[in-house]
Amino acid sequence: MKYAIFGAGIVGEQFLTEYEETQRIDIVFDNQKKGIFHFREIKKPEYRKELFIIVTSNRYFEIRKQLLGLGYSEFADFIPYQIFGKKMAIAYGNCHIDAVKAYLENKKAFAQDYGFYPFPGIQEMDLLENYERVLPYCELFLHQSIRKENKFGEKCASEAMMKYLSKGCQVISVPNLYRMPECFFPQQRLDNRKGLRGVFYFCSGEDENVRKWIREGRTEEDIKGYMVKGGVYKKEEILNKWEQFQEKLLKREEEWDIKISDYIFANYKSKKLFYERVHISNFLVKEIAARILKYMGYDEEIPLDLPYFLDSHEMFIYEDVVNALELEFKQRYIRVTQKCYSLNQYAMDIEEYIHQLCKWSRVQNRV
Repeated sequence: MKYAIFGAGIVGEQFLTEYEETQRIDIVFDNQKKGIFHFREIKKPEYRKELFIIVTSNRYFEIRKQLLGLGYSEFADFIPYQIFGKKMAIAYGNCHIDAVKAYLENKKAFAQDYGFYPFPGIQEMDLLENYERVLPYCELFLHQSIRKENKFGEKCASEAMMKYLSKGCQVISVPNLYRMPECFFPQQRLDNRKGLRGVFYFCSGEDENVRKWIREGRTEEDIKGYMVKGGVYKKEEILNKWEQFQEKLLKREEEWDIKISDYIFANYKSKKLFYERVHISNFLVKEIAARILKYMGYDEEIPLDLPYFLDSHEMFIYEDVVNALELEFKQRYIRVTQKCYSLNQYAMDIEEYIHQLCKWSRVQNRV
């Protein structure tokens, strides 16, 4: 058997640098590039019976479709580079699971044993046709216990997928905290995302108070006062939402192998655990990854912190919430690792946040 890689780019170069001493790569395929790549001629993809192809590209599903059309069979004739020489793992859920996966991939002992198949998140399942042909090869299935009632359909439920897993596959259900922490962000409205073509959302929801205040003609200084001085929400209202959050979390946690409520209850005052109601913070991501490693018998220590994209949606917490829940962490800047969609900047203080939020709310009010 001869080995080939498909993708003469950065990923292909990294792959050859790491594996060239142990695996003989005879051929390089690429759709656009020509010439020589690591002393090998780059060729256009074609069917060759004796080949086993390692797809060294982050555009795996496009190439997968092409190779299937040429007559190759996935796993028998080609695989993504991530699982070459490793047990195949799948991490399934929303964008939280991608962040958790990034931490696991950076744990050396875990990464030596497992590689993640580029399985799409629930919001991108249309990228992968016939997932039932992929799942039988999985040896570790991490999932967020997606329910049948999810908005993408029953086929995207964890239960539907697990029917196709092999008997030897290890299945681990992990926390799914999507939309749960309303107590920290009562101002965030998630069910009205009507937008304008070509315009990015300032956040994954909208601040319903700001939109109302803009309609009433309030100034940005007025709005800042409401946020940082209080008087928008009653303490009892926030505490009721906090109790509801605890009850919901404990109930949902019964379905999870990886528990997280103890960490949340012990740390919510000292650490910002949620960027907003849809996205968890790096503190929670890292802790979930550490608990997965411990559950699997690995040393759970994760020494590094990884920046990732979830904080591009981060919102300030109102002072009413800070006081009611006795929060101790400071909020001088938010969105410190990622550019804020249409904004060409990273960190935002409260003044810039309110300015941009008001600007976006004025756009929305004209719809």
